[in-house]
Amino acid sequence: MRFWDSSALIPLFVREGRSALMEALVGDDPEMMVWWASPVECASAVQRLRRDGVFAPAAAAEVLARLTDALDAANLVQPGDALRARALRLLGAHPLGAADALQLAAALLWAREAPAGRDFVCLYERLRTAAILEGFQVLPADSAQTSELGALSGDAEGRPRSILPPPDPELNGTQKRGFGVFKRGPGAA
Repeated sequence: MRFWDSSALIPLFVREGRSALMEALVGDDPEMMVWWASPVECASAVQRLRRDGVFAPAAAAEVLARLTDALDAANLVQPGDALRARALRLLGAHPLGAADALQLAAALLWAREAPAGRDFVCLYERLRTAAILEGFQVLPADSAQTSELGALSGDAEGRPRSILPPPDPELNGTQKRGFGVFKRGPGAA
């Protein structure tokens, strides 16, 4: 199981330069751990794309429906006092905004403050750096595959994004508490 930041979830539903890389990671291990507010962060990104004219309202609604279904199948780190305390510490230790501090605090709570050997999937460079400093193994390993994900208006080459094809209802080889919409990688049982 890996912890997935919202920045890494969006390319699973919106075609961009890193989509294949994220699909490969979820194919290797479809069981996900996400922060309780990740659905809100993902919906914000999709709605921003809609407002920017990348998606028509109907297409945005389709992406949001698939995101909701997938995140409903993920394991969630719930909010609470312990998470808030970790996030406050992280804000003092790293140059993170509130949402990123909460994401990393959720990952630390999931890892029981022992992140060594735990995977943190993230595309936002500042959060990746903080996660590494906290002891996580950050994926994808090649930081050239990541970006700051500010505008969310195109892929790494500047091409407009498009909606990924809908999941195949005939998929097999998924896990009950896994992501549930992607095939497992080659050779997986």
